[in-house]
Amino acid sequence: MRGPELKPERSLAWNNMITLLENTGNLAQAEAIGREALELIANDPSVMFSLANVLGKSQKYKESEALFLEAMKANPDSASYRGNVAVPYDAGDT
Repeated sequence: MRGPELKPERSLAWNNMITLLENTGNLAQAEAIGREALELIANDPSVMFSLANVLGKSQKYKESEALFLEAMKANPDSASYRGNVAVPYDAGDT
């Protein structure tokens, strides 16, 4: 976890860690890292988005939806955020 240790305020480093862990199937660890990142940079929509994706994959749909909506509120012009907010609805657990 070298990147976030060096620059804890840098969301790109956190997002890279979250994505790496998510893509390797380490969802619990990705969630923990995402939550840690939000404690340090609470209003960062990209971290909210990354954590929302992990939560969706972990079937925590309501929490995932809430974070997607927060990310969209912070960055309403992001097509990625708008496109992914439907993920919890597709899962059928809203």
